[in-house]
Amino acid sequence: MVRGGSTGAPPPAAPAILEQEKRSPLQPQQQGRVQPEVVPVPVPVPAPAPPKPSIVKAPKHAKVNQKTLTSAVLELKQRYVGPTSVSGV
Repeated sequence: MVRGGSTGAPPPAAPAILEQEKRSPLQPQQQGRVQPEVVPVPVPVPAPAPPKPSIVKAPKHAKVNQKTLTSAVLELKQRYVGPTSVSGV
């Protein structure tokens, strides 16, 4: 007598879900565990330094044309203050 002999019926098929998991390369390997999403933590960026005020300095030995300077000052005075009489000019 032979035990476990064939009855003529085909062997039971494997569940279809397992076959789909084997075929799908996009499925994660660990089906039972939920993988937490990695959320990047934003790094605080320091605020840029405020621009330094530009200080314009005249050269130490600047040559100033006194006549041009006087006429420019007089012109500005006439615009903002009004005509004035300046003696000696």
